[in-house]
Amino acid sequence: DVQAAKKRGICVAITPGQNALGVAEHAMTLVMALSKQLLPVTVDYKEKGFSCKYAYSFSEVSGKTIGLIGLGNIGQLVANIASYGFHMNVMAYDPFLKQHPDNVEIVQDRMEVFKRADFVSLHLNLSKETLHSVGEQEFASMKSTAYIINASRGAIIDQSALIKALESGQIAGAGLDVTDPEECELDDPLFHMRNVILTPHIAGSSTEALERVAGMCVANIESFFARKELPGRRIV
Repeated sequence: DVQAAKKRGICVAITPGQNALGVAEHAMTLVMALSKQLLPVTVDYKEKGFSCKYAYSFSEVSGKTIGLIGLGNIGQLVANIASYGFHMNVMAYDPFLKQHPDNVEIVQDRMEVFKRADFVSLHLNLSKETLHSVGEQEFASMKSTAYIINASRGAIIDQSALIKALESGQIAGAGLDVTDPEECELDDPLFHMRNVILTPHIAGSSTEALERVAGMCVANIESFFARKELPGRRIV
């Protein structure tokens, strides 16, 4: 409760950026897994045997376009991994962007990302403006071969609209580390779609990320009592 802490003069600090790399890598893992259809192939191999290899066609990501909604710390890491690591074309929409990265095409129309990208990856905060901001209109604009990736906040996507888009074949699939509600019910249709990969909000929980977060927490506390500037960020 930030306001209560403020009234009582209690310092509230955060550890910005310490899990950014983990989230960026996870987002790109979802991109790769979807393009190679790893989930359904693994299941079919176990159930049907080696012959399942002839039932699938796979895509390479090199030369494909990844569109980023949000180009903050995590978005820029995804952009670098995608462009320098996998030779993908990167486009992004971010009205708050202060610097223009050389490896990213910045667009002024948010819908252009949905229309042109082969993979749309969301990297923005949840707010009144972004709540359910990706819905029927956005999915209708996407290519039928395109995928949506969400490793930010589940409620940014209108989940009922997403399910409709997936069931109708309006989009090719989804890679989701977050859902709305946060704990996806086991009977949710998303769990039963072969073109959907769901993970339980683990993108920022790599061993290395947790160590960095813990380290900055300790450094914040030590700096506070030493009356020094916090290495993280003080919000109260």
